[in-house]
Formats: sequence, structure tokens, C-alpha cells
Amino acid sequence: MFLAELDAPQRRAFCGLAQYLILSDKVVDLREEQALVAARREMGLRELVPVPDSEAEFLALTSAFDTPESQRIALLEATFVAMSDRDMDERERSLLVQLSERLGLGGEELEHAESWATTRLELRDRGRAFVAGA
Repeated sequence: MFLAELDAPQRRAFCGLAQYLILSDKVVDLREEQALVAARREMGLRELVPVPDSEAEFLALTSAFDTPESQRIALLEATFVAMSDRDMDERERSLLVQLSERLGLGGEELEHAESWATTRLELRDRGRAFVAGA
């Protein structure tokens, strides 16, 4: 939703963050894959970027987000990706907490991001049900 506001290096960094989050629980759900495809489409990225090899590399990607706005966008959108399968496990949650801290944001901002992602997912599901005629 806000990814188009990021610059090119931030978009590539976000793609790496999202891929690492999706792979962190060792299960790639179709909804997570769809969220990543939609994010890449929004950012105009045709190819995947390399997935970080470690948690340290994952966290190092946060250096691309050098403004308060880009930091909040990264947290919002990463939270949405992590929650897109409706099953955020402890590993994903831990990574989001670390991501939030590394971005200079706190627990309140992460709670806001989780609330926003939940609302967005509910709206997405309602829209899909409407389109399907349910």
C-alpha cells in the first residue's frame, strides 16, 4: 500500500526483509507468496533480490530506511507480509520486534502495525469474498 513511496534501494531492502520473514518459519504459505508478489508489483521489482543468509544480514537491511516515514513503511508492510498467512509464529514475531527496534521504533509502533495489518487482512478477505460472489 505504501511501498511505492520507497526509493529504489529501500525497495530492494524491503524485498529482502519480506523474503527472510516469509522463510523464517520454514513454511511458505500461498498467502505469503501472494503478498510478496503484490509487494514486488507495487514496487516495480520484476526480480527477487537475494535472501539474507542470516539474521544479522536481515537486520542490516534496515540501514536503507533512513527517514522516519520509510522506517514506518518498512515496519507496516513487513508486519503485513508476516501476518498474511494469518499465523504469525514466535520466530516471525521475534524478527518483527528486532526489526522495529533496529528501525528506532518501539512496541507501540509495532502494536499499531499489527492492528493495521489485521484490518487490512480483514478488508482483503471481505473483498475477495465479494469478488467470488460469497
